Amino acid sequence: MDYKDYYKILGVDRSASQKDIKSAYRKLTKKYHPDLNHGDKDAELKYRDVNEAYEVLGDPDKRSKYDQFGAQWKYVKDGKTPPYGAGGYQQGGDFDFSDIFSQFSQGGQGGGAHFSSSFGGSGYSPFFEMLFNNMGTSGGSRRSSAGFGGFGGGARRSAPASKPLETELTISLAEAYNGTTKSVTIAKPAACASCSGSGVFNGAPCSMCGGTGKVNATHTLDVKVPAGVTNGSKVRVRGENSGGICGDIMFKINIAPDSVYKVEGRDLRCDLWVSLRDAFLGGSADLRLPNGKSISIKVAPNTPNGKTLRMSGLGLPNPRGQAGNILARLMVKLPENLTAEQLKGLDLLCPAK
Repeated sequence: MDYKDYYKILGVDRSASQKDIKSAYRKLTKKYHPDLNHGDKDAELKYRDVNEAYEVLGDPDKRSKYDQFGAQWKYVKDGKTPPYGAGGYQQGGDFDFSDIFSQFSQGGQGGGAHFSSSFGGSGYSPFFEMLFNNMGTSGGSRRSSAGFGGFGGGARRSAPASKPLETELTISLAEAYNGTTKSVTIAKPAACASCSGSGVFNGAPCSMCGGTGKVNATHTLDVKVPAGVTNGSKVRVRGENSGGICGDIMFKINIAPDSVYKVEGRDLRCDLWVSLRDAFLGGSADLRLPNGKSISIKVAPNTPNGKTLRMSGLGLPNPRGQAGNILARLMVKLPENLTAEQLKGLDLLCPAK
């Protein structure tokens, strides 16, 4: 397997943040996109390399394995040992320890992890331990924690479950208040139709998938968002992330800004406008809730401008407890275009000090 330096392909440092990696990916896909480079084979190959690199580095879990194991990261992900030629050996065949040690001392032909000089305790790199724990099935002694013995009969290690793929989902306040089902389109790996998933076409690496056997295909899924979610709530969709062992996608909820309400946890803040007359003499004002219903709020006489009125339990629902509140700030709307007689009346009502 030819080692591809995904960091070099995206033009970022190994210490780059996920935000920097995403930014570099967007810039390069735009630069090498087939629609902008008709017939340019070099741009086509670079476009595929950029997508391949981002598929790994854009996923924190895959990136961690790639950083640790280099070209062998896929085999580690699947709980397998690398085939000969991928910086490893051919299971069940003949091999030379000096070749293996040589590869690890040089970082491996595939850019794998360096081999530690200590054989005792935890001196092995994680990849080296995985390699010897999985070699052979024909008898022999197990390697003890104090060193290593034979290689047959060792218990295989199952790959650890990966974390769910995390992404964001923006919904309206009304959708958060009432609950909703959102249709979301995602990209999922699918078998390449050109090579039937083999990665080879007419004896050569498939040009459509770059020899990987997989292409990205769009997939639409329905995300059920329960009523009462708040900013930062997470909704899990199981079995839709084929890029990891876990197979789940976790959607972090963002509630979009609303024209009436400001969301504060489960509480909803708003301004409630009343006339000058109602502020002085008392009255009522209508307020439309996020569920589409309207309520009438009583305003007591001589209610000062800026006073906050609390409507308990009318904020965002809470399936596990007390719902939030609506906190309405009273705002007095001053009359416009008053006549001279009206101004005189106000002067009598509010004499100058």
